[in-house]
Amino acid sequence: MNHEPSILEQNLVALFTRAYVPVRSSPAFRARLSERLTRELERDRAPRRFHAWRVAAAVLILAGVALAVWFATQREPGTTSRERLLARGETAIREHAADAWRALNDAELSRGIEFAAGHMDLATASTSEGRVWLASAGRVDAAPSTSLSIASGSAVGSHVLTLESGAISLERYAPDGRFEIATAHGRLMLERGALTVATVAASDLPAGFEPGPAVRARLASGLAWLDTSPGRTLLGLANDVYLQRGRIVTATLPGLDGAAIASGGRSSAAVLPNTDSAPVAETPETARLTGLVRVPDGDMLPESFAVTLLREVRLPDVSHPERHAFEGTAGRFELPAVRPGTYRVFVEARGFAVWQIDAPLV
Repeated sequence: MNHEPSILEQNLVALFTRAYVPVRSSPAFRARLSERLTRELERDRAPRRFHAWRVAAAVLILAGVALAVWFATQREPGTTSRERLLARGETAIREHAADAWRALNDAELSRGIEFAAGHMDLATASTSEGRVWLASAGRVDAAPSTSLSIASGSAVGSHVLTLESGAISLERYAPDGRFEIATAHGRLMLERGALTVATVAASDLPAGFEPGPAVRARLASGLAWLDTSPGRTLLGLANDVYLQRGRIVTATLPGLDGAAIASGGRSSAAVLPNTDSAPVAETPETARLTGLVRVPDGDMLPESFAVTLLREVRLPDVSHPERHAFEGTAGRFELPAVRPGTYRVFVEARGFAVWQIDAPLV
């Protein structure tokens, strides 16, 4: 066998082992290429410089305009933002004095605003409303076109509400503390229950009232009074009470004199006569609840029975039932020291189902 390499193998070895020398450009070619590149660079340099300066100037102008707009909007941030929100028909709130005004979100519109402590400003448009939950103490509903400030009071569960314009409806739940409603014509105190307070223009006052604006208050339930310093003037239930310059006033109605009003007569006017010094009454700390147990005809009246009171409160407060037993009273009972508030009353007697009445007012 012939082991000599073939002609093909010899050619491949020669091909792969052959040394190549790259072609080098001549000095004249390199000089022409460098001159041409230099001319091209010099031709584009002037337009590029002008374009860069033009872009820089535009950026500076835009930055100046943006800065000027920012300073203009920050000159009166609270007033400008509040007016803009009200013009859009939204309810505006400011949760701290240094905060900017903002509109209520969807959750706050449907469920209300939670206020725990600190300070809050609220303003409603002519077509909007607002509800504020004051922790477990109660709630405030602001009517359209209302301007209101809320601040935490010094005592637990107490709040100070400053009504500048519009109307608010308050409900007070908690057993301790109170709501203080500051108006331009007097300070109202709500111990418990439901109260409506509204600012009234002079043109909207009923006939017979003194000229000038006033504040109208209506106590639907519970206990409230006007702080006359010193002393207190209690508000009657379900009557419109008008405040002017720190006192309660009433119109003169035909056929109704001051004595009839003071003795408890019902009318559309206030419950107190218009005098220079409004009567002063001390707020009672407790109330008396009396009742009579009756049975259907033919049944014997039970010798003993029990009356249980359950105060209505809002979570996280907890109400504890108060049970009172009676025997040999012919169905009559009296609870002499009951704190003013809203209760449920239950009556238990052997042989009868438990009787109850929902939320009677004490």
